[in-house]
Amino acid sequence: MHDRSFRRSQMFRLTPWAQLSLQALSFLNLIPLQNIQNMVADPTISNDRHAGLFLDAFPFEIAVKIFSFTNQRDCLSCMAVCRRWYFTVPLYSRDVWAELRLSESNVHKNNRRWEQCVGKHVKTVEFDHFATEQKLHRAMERLTNYGCTRIQCFRFNHCVTQDQAKFLASFKRLASYSTTRLEFINHSVNHFGLFSILSTCPQLHHFSFTPSEYHKPQISNYIGSGALPHILFKNLASLYIDTEIDIQIHLIPILRRCPNLRHLAYGGRNGGPFPDSSGEFLDKLFSWCPNLAYLETNPGCLMSYRDAWKDHFDPHNDGTGLRTFIARGAVGYGPYQIGPCLIRNAHTLEFLGLGKYFHCNGDWSSTLREFHGTRLRSLILRGIYYNKSAITTMLSQCPVLEELVLIGNDQTRLNITKALKSLPRLKLLSLGDVHLDYVDGDDMISGPVQLFQHLESRGTGITEIRLQSVYDMTDDLLLALTYLSPLKHLTLDFAPDPSHSDSGLCQFADMLRRTAVESLELVIRRLPKDALLSLASLPHLRNLEASCSIDSLWINAEALAKALNRRTASLKRVLLKDLMLAGTDDEAIDFLQREVCGYSITNQSKSEYFCDILLQTING
Repeated sequence: MHDRSFRRSQMFRLTPWAQLSLQALSFLNLIPLQNIQNMVADPTISNDRHAGLFLDAFPFEIAVKIFSFTNQRDCLSCMAVCRRWYFTVPLYSRDVWAELRLSESNVHKNNRRWEQCVGKHVKTVEFDHFATEQKLHRAMERLTNYGCTRIQCFRFNHCVTQDQAKFLASFKRLASYSTTRLEFINHSVNHFGLFSILSTCPQLHHFSFTPSEYHKPQISNYIGSGALPHILFKNLASLYIDTEIDIQIHLIPILRRCPNLRHLAYGGRNGGPFPDSSGEFLDKLFSWCPNLAYLETNPGCLMSYRDAWKDHFDPHNDGTGLRTFIARGAVGYGPYQIGPCLIRNAHTLEFLGLGKYFHCNGDWSSTLREFHGTRLRSLILRGIYYNKSAITTMLSQCPVLEELVLIGNDQTRLNITKALKSLPRLKLLSLGDVHLDYVDGDDMISGPVQLFQHLESRGTGITEIRLQSVYDMTDDLLLALTYLSPLKHLTLDFAPDPSHSDSGLCQFADMLRRTAVESLELVIRRLPKDALLSLASLPHLRNLEASCSIDSLWINAEALAKALNRRTASLKRVLLKDLMLAGTDDEAIDFLQREVCGYSITNQSKSEYFCDILLQTING
């Protein structure tokens, strides 16, 4: 039916897209082959007509579906086929152009075909790496001129807007009642008019501002003169200000106008103590924003947990009350100011993170004892002071806790026996700089092995454990970990002066086969030969990482090669940081590439003094 020789001889005069159009129509039997042959042979039929046949043969919805599988560059190429496609392709590809990414080096900014494709259907615009304000303003003005008046989301990524008055003028012309999301990421500015920017988008639902690491902007409210206008941000549900801000002058005037705010974060990763350190602010906050469910105050290093907790946070949940609270104490802002707020909201909280700012001290013991977290699922205490009985009491009052992270100091002690026995739903346990006690006055448990045997017999659900610089990381503790059969992810960061022996480490590595460990990370000075062989033979292990934080990681070259060549089929990835091979004069990567089979081997270190060797199985 398909005359291939005819096509080869007659279709040479057609453009590639016209040829593709006719071939597709013939293949789909949408136009009889004889008609196509007559059209191709007729010199009076133009490329415009040939190309147009492709679009005319389909209903509008089908043509739109076809173009949904293309990208923006494909659409621009299609528009170059003929004059008819120049005008019709933009009609079929509006969904492709719903999201734009513009940068100073963007090749489309002066392209007439590109101009033809944008308009009211553009919903999301990202301005990426505009280091020159003039170019940013010109790009914003272009979008305004092209009729992009219904943009819902703006994202300014690594941009500079030092002249806030000029930026606001350009942004007001572009933003509209359709704008619901506005983000400034790694933004460079010295003076940021927060209130003025919020007021340009009356329907704004989400706002976030994160300055670049090289700038510490001064947050103000209004760019211009006179008092703040009477504007109500009734649709604003999320407000993230990841930098230091004056609460009384610049934050409270906004919060008073946000009756439906659900998410609030201020202070950022590097923000220091803020001016308002009284507990009155937290008391009044919930009268201004009664629907508040997520609160970060001066989070600092605790910001690293934000994404993980937001993944579990359901913004459509109609439940009332505060469900996530993250706070880092500062001078005059500690347990006496934060504690009452915590205790009032304890019955609704699901995620709680507390930390401290450098040398700011305060005893949280009383607050922890009074905290009854009946719905608490995740608890992170980082660097704050509390006594052993207080944390034990608190954990006994959090029956559904699933994640426990305690990063302490030289004085932090934890009765791990009482803690783990009171947490039947625990899945993740992370401890750092903590002294562990095991004696339980009600039972015969007096050590780690008895404790973990008890947990295993009870049917523990612990799947991940991280122990970082835990004091008394003894052979017994290592052996105890191997009794947790559900364990899948294990991180052990041994103290500079380890309490374990080589024989204990080898026994641990051998007995670990009783668990379901898939990922193992070790921070250790030296890995013995027998331990290496045992780890490589673990039946479920997929990822193995080893490093030394204070020195080089010493491994015997022959033992490493033997272990890797005898590995199980499950082991897909091995990362050895700061590696120093003993027993060979060759460079680590040269030795491994010669002696180890089945891996692609690379050195990820950029230093000539250290080797970070990554081995990945060739077959994936």
